Amino acid sequence: RRMVESHPMAMWVVDVSDGDVLYHSPAAAGMFGLEWPALAPFPITDCYARPLDRKPYVETLRRQGEVRDYELLCRRSDGTTFWVAVNARLLMHEGREVSVTSLTDLSEHKQCEAELRHAREVIEDAIESLSEGFALFDANDQLVMCNERYRDYSNQSADLLVPGVRWQDFIRTGAERGQYVDAVGRIDEWLEATSLARSAGRGSREFQQSDGRWFVASIQRTREGGTVVVRTEITDRKRMEQALRDSEAMVRRVLESCPVPISMTRAEDGSV
Repeated sequence: RRMVESHPMAMWVVDVSDGDVLYHSPAAAGMFGLEWPALAPFPITDCYARPLDRKPYVETLRRQGEVRDYELLCRRSDGTTFWVAVNARLLMHEGREVSVTSLTDLSEHKQCEAELRHAREVIEDAIESLSEGFALFDANDQLVMCNERYRDYSNQSADLLVPGVRWQDFIRTGAERGQYVDAVGRIDEWLEATSLARSAGRGSREFQQSDGRWFVASIQRTREGGTVVVRTEITDRKRMEQALRDSEAMVRRVLESCPVPISMTRAEDGSV
């Protein structure tokens, strides 16, 4: 008793049949905001935030003879709720089926989990709001995450964009499906050149897809050896560049077919 009551781990003994707490340690009393020593027995359901949770817990305990790290939502005497991890073992004591239970307060753990989830949601929301396609691959070149814009830009191979897919498999399948104009008829050669450019770890390259869209893909390495790929659509820019080239060619043809002699000189030095 002296060892249990001086231990910082919260412990109690519960009659499994009727749910009465036969004994609880000072640490358990402090965890639930109870007085110690307290009159026993008292109903264990007073400590459940959701009393109906007790039935599946008891069924598991009886079926296995013990439970490890079983999470339960509990309630303090002031009405506040918190999560605990339960480790318990079933035994017979003076003709009673009892469980000897240790409890660990998971409040800080759950708070950390909530903060991590929130941080991930913020990051995912920011990535989804990008006007560019974004993909993150880990050090093994397996996909960690990508946004919807990246899926749209990879429409012919978007079904492969699930966490864990290897970049090599994703890019080859896209080439085999005719997604990349430069890869048509020379997939292995194109894939080798693309892989070499990617292995450099940083830089950018322009490419055209079979749907007519042009993209520039920028690659950067992460500190952990992963790869960030950002795809930006440049179709409008390419169309403008082509229109400018066509316009210049047309002007040149018009001028060169004109019967009147024409020359252009630079005003500063008179060079033709």
